[in-house]
Amino acid sequence: MTYYTLVPEEWLTMDLMNQEYHSVFNKNGVPFLGERLSDGTIRVQRIISTEPNDYLSTSLSPGNIIYNPE
Repeated sequence: MTYYTLVPEEWLTMDLMNQEYHSVFNKNGVPFLGERLSDGTIRVQRIISTEPNDYLSTSLSPGNIIYNPE
């Protein structure tokens, strides 16, 4: 049986518009979307890894500031 969930169009387009300003970075081999700040640091927005254990990392939690992404 297939279930359908209705999602307002604004939620979809808002998410796409927010991603325009984000870039993909890597920290210790873990890819994530981030926003480069004016002082050169990077704010983590979303982890995009396929490895489940990467989501347990507290250093890559959304909102954290990365000083040296490499």
